[in-house]
Amino acid sequence: MFSKTDTRSPLSGEIYRVPGQWLDERIQDLAFDCVVEYLFVAVLILFNILVWLQQLTNFRFNAWILSIFTVPLIGCAVFDFFKIRGKIGNHKLGRDGEREVAHHLQNLIAKGYCILHDIDTGRANIDHILIGPSGIYTIETKAWRKPLFGPTVISYDDAVVRKNKGRGYEKPIRQAKAESKLVQCYLSKTCGRSFDVRPLVVFVGWFVEQPSNVDSLPVWALHPEQIPFYLNKSRKSLSQDDIKLVTYHLSRLSAEASV
Repeated sequence: MFSKTDTRSPLSGEIYRVPGQWLDERIQDLAFDCVVEYLFVAVLILFNILVWLQQLTNFRFNAWILSIFTVPLIGCAVFDFFKIRGKIGNHKLGRDGEREVAHHLQNLIAKGYCILHDIDTGRANIDHILIGPSGIYTIETKAWRKPLFGPTVISYDDAVVRKNKGRGYEKPIRQAKAESKLVQCYLSKTCGRSFDVRPLVVFVGWFVEQPSNVDSLPVWALHPEQIPFYLNKSRKSLSQDDIKLVTYHLSRLSAEASV
């Protein structure tokens, strides 16, 4: 028999991250916070019950004073619990959206593409990076909630995204641009040469309306099923050696950010 000190892990190198891993980690953190809130409220309630029992049996401690301090704390804990529960729901929706996109991306492997998921750069979390013959793409996934009835259409231009022609949201475009710029700078530093990186924003479950000048826009917004079509529109720009080089360096990005 081998002792623990005589053995080592059979796994070498970094463990690859899976789609939605960053959100799973956030969900676990929030779930732990929920447990702490539950325990905190339970202790306060139990303490109040004990003190009131003592008060009713003519114990000298004043239960009113304790309640004045603990009731607001219980209220804050309950408020935090519902706020955390809402965050967990949003994170789960985002995680499931990333896994839906990952499912569609798997079909591109047969066409020579490499896929990296959940890249934590230390400054940002990139949902997916796609590397293949037509180039390098960062993918920001959006699993926005849809109305119960009526149209579910995404439209966009070079600055904003709109739901059903309504209010414009700048963050998705700005976020996608920042992610692609970060990857571009990292590759320039590690590979010693410049690569173009195109940012994509992928909307799960929405119909994405393409503008007439889509080819000239700095960011493409797409439905997952539209991705192969737009990749085919791009001219071949990476050789097999380039694909291997870029994939190797980007697969190390999360590991280097955590050091």
